[in-house]
Amino acid sequence: WNDFITFLEAFAKQFDLDDRDPLSPRLGLIGFYGVSGSMCDLQPTLCAACYMEKQAGKGCLSSKKADFIKAIKALEPPGPNVLTCVSCGIELALKELSKSDRDGRAAPNFILLTDGDQTAGGTESKAIALADGVKRDFATVVTIGINNMDESVAAANIATLKDIASDPPELYYRETRSVDDALREVGDIISDACLDVEYVCHMD
Repeated sequence: WNDFITFLEAFAKQFDLDDRDPLSPRLGLIGFYGVSGSMCDLQPTLCAACYMEKQAGKGCLSSKKADFIKAIKALEPPGPNVLTCVSCGIELALKELSKSDRDGRAAPNFILLTDGDQTAGGTESKAIALADGVKRDFATVVTIGINNMDESVAAANIATLKDIASDPPELYYRETRSVDDALREVGDIISDACLDVEYVCHMD
């Protein structure tokens, strides 16, 4: 779990965020999980949460790096019986984005990081369909699958994450064996996400 937090902190450090700059990018953080039963399918936004303080329901975005770091620290490790609802995270992200004050500077970018398969809230086809809607709205979707070599632990569904990613998946999907792998690629991951909106994605 600590490795995931380290990755997110390294991700945040790549951006030159400045809430005084009208061209500064904004970051948001949504966590998703799953529980057995039908709750995540019937009420998907109950199986995901915006961690940007005071921004939930308002777009879940901020240009303050401190806000994003604080959101990272608010994340809690999942319990032993928690499932994965990828579609819930995508659905909440779409809901939040619809409430944000988008100014038309650039299309949004979604970066999906998971070490699990969709095991709650419907099948993986639901997550793919939601992602297709995201891409139709001209957003870029980058997916990162953490696939531990230990088969006893959860592994990301490679085929699903490739289908969720923007085309071509060879560019917008990243398979890693560990969070350390993802850390080594964090610069490339962000460069890929910002490929079409370079003027917005200021980086140190």
